[in-house]
Amino acid sequence: MKKKLLYLFIAISSIGFSQTLENTYTTSGYTDSDEIFSSFNSNGEIKYYTTNWSNNEIKIFNSSHILEKTVNITLENGYEMREIYLPSDKLFNSDSKIEFIVSSVRYSPYQENLTVYNEDGDNIFNFENFITFNLVKTPQNEYKLIMYKDLAGSGESPITFSVYGLSGTLSVNQQNLLKKQKMISFPNPSSNKINVKNPLKNNENEKIQVFDINGRKVLEKKIIGNGENIQLDISELSKGIYNYRIREFGNKFVKE
Repeated sequence: MKKKLLYLFIAISSIGFSQTLENTYTTSGYTDSDEIFSSFNSNGEIKYYTTNWSNNEIKIFNSSHILEKTVNITLENGYEMREIYLPSDKLFNSDSKIEFIVSSVRYSPYQENLTVYNEDGDNIFNFENFITFNLVKTPQNEYKLIMYKDLAGSGESPITFSVYGLSGTLSVNQQNLLKKQKMISFPNPSSNKINVKNPLKNNENEKIQVFDINGRKVLEKKIIGNGENIQLDISELSKGIYNYRIREFGNKFVKE
């Protein structure tokens, strides 16, 4: 009887669960980056993209995994491409071209830029010295891009937040991009302490974790949702770029 029940369980499990491998992609990038390979929606169709950091190249594939476009990004001298954000077709402009924000960095002297490019590799707009952002949807179904800048990187000078109104829109599916919010940290770069925007609701408990560029966890701290910024002591960390996470939220900072 037990053997019959086992066979029945296996049969039911086989019927109830199935999966099909559609395609396998190979790409390159930092081991701590979420933006090496991802997907987005355009005109009702899911699309995929891969990023090659070595030659500043983005490849866009359609829902059948066929290569549609190879985008070559031209950066300023001394800069290298780091991450891709917010790929969509109608957020920054009303035309049908796919657009996205490219994060680029220069290490000596250190500076980060955020630049909007389209699928033809055209530079649409450059947010010079801005290092991170939030995308916010208003009650009027409009979108605001909130950019953060700290020119001195020491926290002693005024920290600048600039709000840009976007002329485009997002479909219902594209609105899922709002879930991938980028937390703001300041000062950035820093040699001592950074403050991180707290995404938790009141009395929620969680941990903030910090990883180096090789994906190794180097710092962890228990936090609670209380409406206050999270302060991290990074004085013992080596100089370099670090990634921090709280649940699905995260961003990067530079230790000087």
